[in-house]
Amino acid sequence: MQPIFVYGSLISPIVYDNVMQGIKRQQERRVPAVLRGYRRVCVRNAPYPALIQEEGQVEGVLVFVENQDQIDALDRFETDMYKRISVQTIVKESWGDRQVEAFVYLWNDAQDKLLDQEWSYEDFEKNKLPQWIQQEFPVK
Repeated sequence: MQPIFVYGSLISPIVYDNVMQGIKRQQERRVPAVLRGYRRVCVRNAPYPALIQEEGQVEGVLVFVENQDQIDALDRFETDMYKRISVQTIVKESWGDRQVEAFVYLWNDAQDKLLDQEWSYEDFEKNKLPQWIQQEFPVK
């Protein structure tokens, strides 16, 4: 099955595991990767980013999913604000770069919701993740 390139909140294992609650799966293999020809920008009044096709590159993680249920859970999480497409990512290996085809979620909503500002995973993890987890995935 084609891996998923995650570049925003799903980089966090806490977020990813919450999205996958109830899905039968093994612990997925995760590999750092780069996506060229795209930018990760801030969404107005939101803690998560948007991926847009524009000159640049985005660092993220390839998650090697095992089944369609996992893809379906990610589709539900991303909603129709994002469109799943296939892209070529770059994985840095000791012997050189390796291209890996992967799915990624591209921004599919109004452009006026985007800011011309790079989104930072480090800032998300440090300043927004705990509160956002409580809002998105309340304990029942």
